Amino acid sequence: MTTSRLELEAAWEKLTRSDDLLADILIRLPTLADLCRAAASYVAFRRVVTSHHFHRRLRALHPQSLLGVHALSTGGFYPVEPPNSSAPAAWDLAACGDFGFSFLPA
Repeated sequence: MTTSRLELEAAWEKLTRSDDLLADILIRLPTLADLCRAAASYVAFRRVVTSHHFHRRLRALHPQSLLGVHALSTGGFYPVEPPNSSAPAAWDLAACGDFGFSFLPA
């Protein structure tokens, strides 16, 4: 039994219309970075990923974690976990950039 191209396209359309099925597939992606890549790759995936129902399901599986504490008195950031091995390069880059937007008029 051969499947024609029209039948395959019709089956794909039916699959992409089923947001619940897409959500079940997308929620099982291993990392949040993979989920972002999938959402950026196809409009139907983005529609599912940006829905409130999907966000509730995602937060139930992947609760938000505390990254650290920003102390107003010292102006420092104290991370919960030790920095990554690439952190020195990131700190050097941050020191070079003007991320305080001092160039904007007050």
